[in-house]
Amino acid sequence: MSRRGPRDGSRLATGAALTWLALLAVAALTASWLPLDPNRQDLRNGRAAPSLEHWFGTSRLGEDLFARVVHGSRVSLVVGLVAPLLGLLVGGLIGMAAGTVGRWLDPPVTVFIDAAAAFPPLVVALGLTLVRGPGLSTVTTTLALLTVPLFARVARNATLDVMHRDFVLAARATGTGWWRLLTREVLPNVIIVLATYALVLAGLAMLVEGALSFLGVGVGTDKTSWGQLVAAGQGDLDRAPHLSLFPAAALMLTVVSLSQVADAVGGRWAQGGAGPLGRTGPRRHRLERARAVLDTGTDTGTGTGMNGGLAADAAPAELRLGVRGLHTTLGTAAGAAHVVRGVDLDLAAGELLGLAGESGSGKSMLARSLVALAPYGTVAAFRGSVRLDGRELLDGHDPTRHPTAVAARGRGIAQVLQDPMTALDPVARIGPQIAELARRHRHLDRRRASALAVELLQRVGVGDAPDRAERYPHELSGGLRQRAAIALALAAEPRVLVADEPTSALDVTNQAVLLDLLDELRGDGALSVLLISHDLALLAERADRIAVLYAGTVVEVGPAAAVHQGPRHPYTAGLVAAAPQPDRPPHQRLAVMAGSPPSPSAMPDGCAFAPRCPRAEDRCRRLAPVLEDRSEGGGHPVACWFPLD
Repeated sequence: MSRRGPRDGSRLATGAALTWLALLAVAALTASWLPLDPNRQDLRNGRAAPSLEHWFGTSRLGEDLFARVVHGSRVSLVVGLVAPLLGLLVGGLIGMAAGTVGRWLDPPVTVFIDAAAAFPPLVVALGLTLVRGPGLSTVTTTLALLTVPLFARVARNATLDVMHRDFVLAARATGTGWWRLLTREVLPNVIIVLATYALVLAGLAMLVEGALSFLGVGVGTDKTSWGQLVAAGQGDLDRAPHLSLFPAAALMLTVVSLSQVADAVGGRWAQGGAGPLGRTGPRRHRLERARAVLDTGTDTGTGTGMNGGLAADAAPAELRLGVRGLHTTLGTAAGAAHVVRGVDLDLAAGELLGLAGESGSGKSMLARSLVALAPYGTVAAFRGSVRLDGRELLDGHDPTRHPTAVAARGRGIAQVLQDPMTALDPVARIGPQIAELARRHRHLDRRRASALAVELLQRVGVGDAPDRAERYPHELSGGLRQRAAIALALAAEPRVLVADEPTSALDVTNQAVLLDLLDELRGDGALSVLLISHDLALLAERADRIAVLYAGTVVEVGPAAAVHQGPRHPYTAGLVAAAPQPDRPPHQRLAVMAGSPPSPSAMPDGCAFAPRCPRAEDRCRRLAPVLEDRSEGGGHPVACWFPLD
């Protein structure tokens, strides 16, 4: 004996709802061709009870009530579908634009939404229809206007949620423009939420129209709607209740069916079963020219360098990325947050540089600052110099929008984010995501880009790549998703690959395989890797050099083995001591550094590590040390007044 679970009952309810809505739509579309005349009267047979001849009985004037209900469905459906559709188009676009652009657009849109939501919709609809007079167009446009702020609120909130996702950050890191970000990343992830809400509002619009028609200010006497039929039968409820019962039941079933379908669509979306939906501007020529400069090292527009017509300073042939005096400041409610403070770094061609530090030390913000990528919704200021193959990326008054920095995103410097599940667009298949990036940066046609996507998946070790390319992210394991994220980053042929904690969500076996892959990718010297990790032992095994970051500044940098085995900064020594060591006796407590990192909004004077350092003296608290080699016999640079021997 089988039992039906809750899911089976939900499927049955959804099937029944879809069946009712389909029958209703067919009846509304074919009402004029059906042998149903709502105006035919039989005065001798008024208020007749339901029978085989008159399924719903007859009205007070002997009209067939079934015919009137069928014809009345057309008006109710037009109002219930057209009004939310218009509201969805206008309000959805306003809300998504406000959530995507933010800055100057979001505050006025928020004020508009809050002000519009303060008015009761039924009262507003009643007032507008009384002013303009009854009519189908009046009711439809009135309800459409009332739904605009509702859709704008839902679209804005859903967009803000999407904009903080890692896959949007990854899209921004590849240089995705505002319009493409809205249509390719935000819209596919928001449209189901809006469609679900539209189904609910469709039922609400039908109810409001029915209420207005019931009050006599709805679609007018020349049209027949369910609300009018309910109102017409209210005087005969005691002797002919079917006159109001059947149109009211039709309205109720339609509203409940729309709500059930909305729940089913939203539930399927939440379970990850939804599929995908499948700018040119005044700065386009500048972006294309900047890409040409990054590709060839020459300016195709003027024949000069990128710095105001002056040739860029020559860089050593082996130097791929050079960072000097990089500062990043974010505007927060607590004041200016100095998240990156005077960082100096070099990354050679084919080198793997490890970046280590505690959580909150500024590792991820440093990676984003390389291409002037600010967290969404924040105001950021970038100062300093970042040179990619000798070309300055932070030139200009607004580095976040400067064509050189924008063009470097993805094409010059690509990023692999920590969580591959959130770094990949959940509503797009793996292959098309990679192909889209290849088409944008390599200017390939659709067929060649799709073939390249499969080729890249094979290159990063994804088995059965043609099949996996047609999968959604949730259908792959964590290791395969991370490989797909690397393939996505490689689609633009970057010179520098920034891997932000790529192994944190993987088991030991997959970690080793992924790190072997990074070694293989940089083997020919065409790709340099900046590997961010909190695991110094891992970096010591895989990296050529290690840079240790604390409070947004580099405190020690040198060969991987030297930094791990002979740390010179007390902070680096604390990180090494805090890591488990296989040769230690069992049941011993791990070393713990006292205190916590300083707040970026309230940096102390002098050395930022001084409040936690057991070797700190008065000089450390007054003066900030400079990153330099202070050893007599040769060593590596360290930012400490009293480095360890």
